Amino acid sequence: MDYQFELPIKVRDYETDSQGIVNNANYLHYLEITRHDFCEQAGTSFRAMQEQGLDPVVRKIEIEYISSLTLGDSMISKLRMHREGARFIFRQDIFNAWWCGLLSQPYVSKTADCHAATSLLKHLPNTCRTPL
Repeated sequence: MDYQFELPIKVRDYETDSQGIVNNANYLHYLEITRHDFCEQAGTSFRAMQEQGLDPVVRKIEIEYISSLTLGDSMISKLRMHREGARFIFRQDIFNAWWCGLLSQPYVSKTADCHAATSLLKHLPNTCRTPL
């Protein structure tokens, strides 16, 4: 799969349980950080979208956990986005940085008002501008 954005992230001690394994809720944080950084790289931010009347909200997240991250691990969070009407669909995968193994396969759907979304599109890559 071709990704539009990659973000290296290191596991911090407070993200793990007593066994040194990353708590599954932290994967949601990793995914959100990746989406925020992707938008910034595309020339916008969630704050800027809000100021333009666009309030993207998460509609659905599904995560298939394949392997665990542990204390001190490094990961690469990868993202690809496309549109389905007013929805922005993010395909995000998290890989272990050392052995490049797939750790999770999330599916994230964000919904935004179609009229307000038009102002965001000028900041996104051309492949994200047209609905599928």
